[in-house]
Amino acid sequence: MAEMNRERLEVRRVKAKRALSYQKRQILLCAGTGCIAGGALKLYDYFKEECARRGVARLRLDTGAEEAVVRDIYLAAGFEVVKTIAQNGRPVMLLYELNF
Repeated sequence: MAEMNRERLEVRRVKAKRALSYQKRQILLCAGTGCIAGGALKLYDYFKEECARRGVARLRLDTGAEEAVVRDIYLAAGFEVVKTIAQNGRPVMLLYELNF
């Protein structure tokens, strides 16, 4: 491996900055049964208000496919299931989306 110097470090910095600019920014908020019991929906409400204030058009959440209580809460809040992720033919994760 070549010795690191100021010029090589600068090249790495520029490449890393460029790679980061292509990534989609997201905040993951756990909303499993235990997290909901611990107050995750209060955080969700805050993020929803903040997204509306900043002009964000939609929120996406995910949860385990087995969590019927969480699914019912999301659906009642207006979310739609937009993707089901399966493993060995069984649904294991659901992706929800809410458009404002």
